[in-house]
Amino acid sequence: MKEQMLYRNLQKAQMAGIVGVDVGSDVEILEKMVEDARKEIANKAIHIIPRFINIANTLGLDRNDVNGLAGLLDY
Repeated sequence: MKEQMLYRNLQKAQMAGIVGVDVGSDVEILEKMVEDARKEIANKAIHIIPRFINIANTLGLDRNDVNGLAGLLDY
C-alpha cells in the first residue's frame, strides 16, 4: 500500500515535470522513497515466504498450489 501510494505520487510529479511544472528535486526524492519501500517489501517477503511454504507443505500443497492461490488474491 505504501509503495503504491508513493509510486502514484512519483508518477504525478513526473507528469507535472513533463508539462512544465518545476518539480525540482521532488522526483528524485520520490524515486528514492519508492526504491526504499520496494526493498523493504522484498526483505519482508524473504522472511515470510519460507513460512508459507512450510505451512503449504504441512497441508499437502505443492508450490504450484501456493502460487495459484497467491494469484487469486486481489491487492
